[in-house]
Amino acid sequence: MSNRIPVITGIGIISPIGIGKSAFWESLISGQSGFDWISSFDATSFPCKIAAEVRNFKPEDHLTRRQVRYLSRSSQFACAAFQLARDDALLSSFDPIRTDVIIGTATSGFAVIAEQVFKSPTALREYRAGDVDPMGMIKSFIFAPAAAVAYLSRVSGYVSTVSSACASGINAVGLAADRIKAGLCDVAITGGSDTPINHFVLSALSAAGMLNTEEREPASAIRPFDSDRTKQGLGEGSVILVMEEKEHAISRGAIAYAEIAGFQHSTENANELFLLEPSGRRWAEVLRGAVGKNDRLVTHINAHAPGDRHIDAAEASALRAVFGDRTSSIPVASIKGATGQGFSSAGMFQIAAALLSLSTGQIPPTRNCEAPDKSLGLRVSRPSDTATTGSHVLVSAHGVGGVNGALLFKEYAI
Repeated sequence: MSNRIPVITGIGIISPIGIGKSAFWESLISGQSGFDWISSFDATSFPCKIAAEVRNFKPEDHLTRRQVRYLSRSSQFACAAFQLARDDALLSSFDPIRTDVIIGTATSGFAVIAEQVFKSPTALREYRAGDVDPMGMIKSFIFAPAAAVAYLSRVSGYVSTVSSACASGINAVGLAADRIKAGLCDVAITGGSDTPINHFVLSALSAAGMLNTEEREPASAIRPFDSDRTKQGLGEGSVILVMEEKEHAISRGAIAYAEIAGFQHSTENANELFLLEPSGRRWAEVLRGAVGKNDRLVTHINAHAPGDRHIDAAEASALRAVFGDRTSSIPVASIKGATGQGFSSAGMFQIAAALLSLSTGQIPPTRNCEAPDKSLGLRVSRPSDTATTGSHVLVSAHGVGGVNGALLFKEYAI
């Protein structure tokens, strides 16, 4: 099965900067930001008051009234993104047995649980009829987005969830690619969906000192790779892809965005808080594993870079270890200043950006990086630095808990 090549034929996006690939890409290339003051609940008492919310999403545009009632926001995002990806791939139906559904998610249940806690003074403390949503447990299952997408696509074969913090989406896509290469399926519906902008996640990450607390204009607060960067900010959304075995796509006349040329993931060995190795050594091993022998062909990197001083530095160290002297000449982009850190959705926004970069020949600018940190040794993408002739794009992710993931995308050719 070594000659089976996974390719991406459909992209569906629900993001803070636009719904659908065109709106997302136009916003990203023009330097728009999805960050603003949190509007979904009163965040005035929280140290962090900003996030990149999906504000113009109308679930009834994509789902029936019953589906809207019984699906969480994360599952709604995933279902809507799936429908956009299916239409983009020009697929009206899927082989129920030879199609996989593999979705990454990390926080999809927290918002549902938080909602139950705020429903009444006694909810989850004692039982009173009407306090708790009868569908609350089903909505909060981490498996819920994958199950909902499987239902809509009528897939009855391999359906699974990948949960590895911020690397969840990338690792879900990598697993789907591996299954196609192994001949276990011909098509995979894969991606990620997360909705971490809620009381519980904001409280926990604020208590851990992981979120931006500056009292400045929200759109300029998250500054990846900038010398004045501080901490990250939350985002939300979903990206779902339709992935096919290359010959399967060719046989139906489909045009792909890219081939998947490499995938690697692992955990850190460090003893640091949240298992981040400052040297980036383990992260570098993952990047090197994904790149393989194609290191000289990589001409654009879409970095994890959430705008956190220590995480950005560790990733830069990993990139220097892999690319050596070439590091300072390879454009490195971070889109987190626009989309935020949305756990599985964050890595999926990176993947979407990488795929659209390959198909359009453009590189998104790194928003808010006004004074690149020279100590990082990177060539950070700028608004004036958007042309590329590269055929390979590397996508990198790191998750709380020490999980690293990386995917290498190659320009599609028949």
